[in-house]
Amino acid sequence: MSAIHCKIEPNLLTVPETYKIRFIPNNKLMTDDIAAEMCAVAPILTPDVAKTAMSAYHQTIQKNLMNGNHVTVDDSLIYTLSFTGRLDNPEERLLFALLDMQEDGATGEEVAVKENGAYSLPGFADSAVSSLNITVNDYTALWDMLRNDYSGRLVDVLEVKEG
Repeated sequence: MSAIHCKIEPNLLTVPETYKIRFIPNNKLMTDDIAAEMCAVAPILTPDVAKTAMSAYHQTIQKNLMNGNHVTVDDSLIYTLSFTGRLDNPEERLLFALLDMQEDGATGEEVAVKENGAYSLPGFADSAVSSLNITVNDYTALWDMLRNDYSGRLVDVLEVKEG
């Protein structure tokens, strides 16, 4: 078993300054690597069957996240939408965008949110989601939470940033 490495970094989204722990990966596993490991654990699987199962798993998780659900797998993995943001702009607006969940992935067109209402976030090329409709019911509370209470974390599906 390898060691888990991390680095402590300042959290630039908070005043006064706080710190966050950033995970440092030992290695990068691709789909074929994971499929091979799955076959070693369950020899009945072939690499193609393992990859098909992983694809179905990811599509199911993504569909449920887009429907606003929180997904917990065997009390060990938790999937949920998360937001990150910083509001220093005097216009007090948020920019929402769909993000590709891969490193250096594509980003959908940004949608400016300045008040309560319904908004549609457009997808991007090769996105599994063509658009995502969101509703902001209490813009003031959302803005206040992001500005004053949110410690920030890695972006999963949605990105909120100053604009």
